[in-house]
Amino acid sequence: AGPMTWVPVYTEGYWQFQFTDFLIDGKPMNMCNKYGKRQCQAVLDTGSSLMMGPHDDLGVILKALGFARDTQMNCTAGQKFPKLGFMIANKTFEMEPDEYMDRSADGHKAGTETCWAHMMPVGDTG
Repeated sequence: AGPMTWVPVYTEGYWQFQFTDFLIDGKPMNMCNKYGKRQCQAVLDTGSSLMMGPHDDLGVILKALGFARDTQMNCTAGQKFPKLGFMIANKTFEMEPDEYMDRSADGHKAGTETCWAHMMPVGDTG
């Protein structure tokens, strides 16, 4: 663990804050510019095990992570996935694949698994 990073609450009532971009293996996705000064918004909720976001944005992120059409797919035991990062307060916060997804070999032949990302597309969160 590193030092604490403090950011202002953007909208009172939630632990909602701004962030400026998503990163895949450290490469900026440039997805938040379209929201103007509002940038991307996040709400921290320790009671949730999913990352939720607008359907269109989440689709772009899932595709960049290797999930072609859905949050779940068949994969191989040795298949590698990229890091998922967030640019918050000019600092990069990265998650390893095992922090944003799960794998299960249950019911699969040797060497194959089901992989699923802990993400859920939602309607316009606007």
